[in-house]
Amino acid sequence: MSLSIDEITAETVATLDPDTTVIVTVNNRLVWRVQALLLELAGQSRAVLQLPPTCSLSRWRDQLHQERLFCGDNTVGRHKLSPFAARLLWEEAVEALQGDTPLLDLQQAAMRAMAASHELDEWQIQVQPHEYTDEFMRFMMWRKQYELRCRELDAQDDNQLYNTLVDAIADGRLARLPATIVLAGFNEFSPRLRLLLQACAQRGCRTVSLALPGFPQSQRTLRAQKDRSREWIAAAHWAAAQLAVNPQRRVAIVSPSMEADAVFARRVLDRELSPTPFAPAYGYNLTVGRALADWSAVRAAFRWLSLIATLVERRAVKPRQLGEALLAGFCGATAAEQSAMAVLDARVRDSQTIAWHTDQVFSQLDRQAPDFSYVFRQAYAYWQQATAGGRRTTEHWTQVVRETLALLGFPGQALSSTNYQVCAAFDALLHTFSLLDQYAGRLSGTSAIALLQRMARDTMFQPQRDPNVRLDVLGFLEAEYGQWDAVWVLGLTDEVLPASPDPNPFLPVPALARAGAPRATAEREKRWAMDMLQALCSVAPSVVLSYPLADADRALRPSPLIGNLVNDGIPEPTVAAPGLAESPDAASSSLARSMRLPLENLTDNTGLPLTQTLEAGSDLLETQALNPLWAYVRYRLLAKGLKPYPESLNAAIRGTFLHSVAQKVWEMLASSERLSQLDADRQHELVTQAVEMAAEQTLGGVSPVLAMLEKERSHVIMMALLDLERDRPAFHISGVEQAATWSHAQVRVNLRVDRIDETEQGALVVMDYKSGQRTPDFQKDWLRPQPVNLQLPLYATVLRQPDEAGHRRDVEALLFAKLNAKQTGLAGLGDSGSGIGGLTPLAKVSPQESWAALLDRWEHSLQELARQFSDGAAENLTWAVKDLTYCDVLPFLRLEQESEDE
Repeated sequence: MSLSIDEITAETVATLDPDTTVIVTVNNRLVWRVQALLLELAGQSRAVLQLPPTCSLSRWRDQLHQERLFCGDNTVGRHKLSPFAARLLWEEAVEALQGDTPLLDLQQAAMRAMAASHELDEWQIQVQPHEYTDEFMRFMMWRKQYELRCRELDAQDDNQLYNTLVDAIADGRLARLPATIVLAGFNEFSPRLRLLLQACAQRGCRTVSLALPGFPQSQRTLRAQKDRSREWIAAAHWAAAQLAVNPQRRVAIVSPSMEADAVFARRVLDRELSPTPFAPAYGYNLTVGRALADWSAVRAAFRWLSLIATLVERRAVKPRQLGEALLAGFCGATAAEQSAMAVLDARVRDSQTIAWHTDQVFSQLDRQAPDFSYVFRQAYAYWQQATAGGRRTTEHWTQVVRETLALLGFPGQALSSTNYQVCAAFDALLHTFSLLDQYAGRLSGTSAIALLQRMARDTMFQPQRDPNVRLDVLGFLEAEYGQWDAVWVLGLTDEVLPASPDPNPFLPVPALARAGAPRATAEREKRWAMDMLQALCSVAPSVVLSYPLADADRALRPSPLIGNLVNDGIPEPTVAAPGLAESPDAASSSLARSMRLPLENLTDNTGLPLTQTLEAGSDLLETQALNPLWAYVRYRLLAKGLKPYPESLNAAIRGTFLHSVAQKVWEMLASSERLSQLDADRQHELVTQAVEMAAEQTLGGVSPVLAMLEKERSHVIMMALLDLERDRPAFHISGVEQAATWSHAQVRVNLRVDRIDETEQGALVVMDYKSGQRTPDFQKDWLRPQPVNLQLPLYATVLRQPDEAGHRRDVEALLFAKLNAKQTGLAGLGDSGSGIGGLTPLAKVSPQESWAALLDRWEHSLQELARQFSDGAAENLTWAVKDLTYCDVLPFLRLEQESEDE
């Protein structure tokens, strides 16, 4: 039986019997659009009308399924699988048939297989035997295993219910069907949808199509912009101009990549939509969904839950897990306590503790936030009691999660409208999670939280739009069949329309092409793109189409499909100025506003001078040498970037451990003579003793396996270093980890020198341990006009200070000891007569300068840096880009990103 669909108007729909009519739309957004259209019609007639129910196609299918439950249909399973439960069963099926070659990404394979199964049924794809591929045959094995598992559970997913629904209607097993089905927004019918409608028609249903109002003869303008950012700015200017002329107009900006552009778009719109520099901006609805797990309230819930679950099961947490919970908010802590917890997070980052035990967490919370610590202990005790029975069902964990969050005071106070909706969506997710008992098995607490978090990442959420806002910012699919007074469609490049085909890898392409499945072929994508463009050009009487000429350094071209859609008045696109608006009223242009504001240039490179002594480490002078403003920000304004959370065996922990090993080795040796007296066995024993002592002090939180590997590595490094130092001229240890101070102007620097050797002639050799892959480029750093890498020159300056009798110690060399398993060695700079292997004589790199003169120049440079810092010098000046490699306040410095040094 062929399917005949007549087109009717909204006025005709209003005359249909609402009790026997259903309006079915292609998506949820169109439900609101159709309802608004019918309500507007009722308002014009000033009549009281009962409107037919309106729902999306998926919702209508669910309603028909509910009807089947009351008709004794034995083809309906006892359980309906949620999409996530179906995913779990697909993963189970894929995992069961992996064989000896496990997949790299089982979840991704299961997701694509699930999509292939739906596509196979939706488009009635018939695969010929000669078209079989290894991927298709593997997929069919997975599908058979999945269907077997569903029968065992007496469960059906949406795809299977759809198939049986068509059969149930065709066989007359569904008693109640609407007399009239009104379709809205369907520009194509898949074979399965056509079968469903044909089955309804056989049972006496009439199917019609609602003619939605539009603007097929809209005025269309084509514009080109320099790049994507300028395109968004131009669109925002245009929207502001439209609203400035008439605040009651309804306008829209449509982007094909709304999810990727959302952050930048929000920043541009907030800046450009203010009618005056200090007035509130026009509101807008940015209709882009995000994963539920990405919303701040839900993210905070997971951080608190993960912290408690991990503390209960493992009795310790990593610093990152603790710090992220402390910053999460959305709990019962007061504002003062949350500030204190932020301070605690900074301490966690500064600490080298790589595992925070339960007692440590409690004691820190007791000290920083005592009131919240009490409720946190209650939540912890409740979770501990709930896990006493071992692994439990998702229904059990749902109740535990709800009670735990309630004890923590989640979600805090004074929720915004958006956060209220987010929390409601999270509560609905918890209900869905509770129904996974048969599919997820019995779980531990941490496993339950991980599974719930995965569900939240797979669940998209979008807050309800504000009906009073006049500007909508949305994507292609959301804009289709909408209606506005003016629309700007941007991003129309040949990469977007038409898009490249993306056929499902588990289904043969010839079979997909024969069925006309979406994303299968270039021809199919072109046809979809043409239909979409035509629909977008009909949503408003005035439509602007635009495309960027470049994306970064990559040239872009306009879509070849837009040429026939633009009015004849603009045969060739021209690049519009960033502030161009269709209205002469330029009040909305930020460029025009800024030109009217009085501008004053102020050069201020000097802060307040120090009035009292400031104490710090050698980094103060180093930072002043690299960039004076950086030093001012860090040591005068006390602003610095947060450190990364310490992790097991990071560079800092490994460096501290190696320093400690070297310190203990030379504390026991004391001289090169003692070293020369040791044979290989005794040297091995001494180093082993030093390694064990250092490990006990610095590797307490490291796993036993990693600690063992690190001890073996440090043993090899120290043995290699001692072999090198046997060849040095005789020396004895003058100091190990020796504290020292240096003062000038209002600066006092506290130092700790790794090692000081004294030769037989009484000269000093200063050594600094480096555990990284590379040693500093000391020759360039120390000999340039403004020396940097000043730690060893500063040590030399301190050691050369005259004693009470006015005598100076002779510093003969500055050495770096590279402590690395790949290459252990000595390198440095010194006087020509030191006789140390790896040492570069100054005469070789700078023959015009004596060693004593270089030491004097370093001393003068250090004093000048201290004087400049004391005077408040804060010029934003850097000698080379690499000088700022480790700068933690780069946004504050606001330096140009391009320079000749790059």
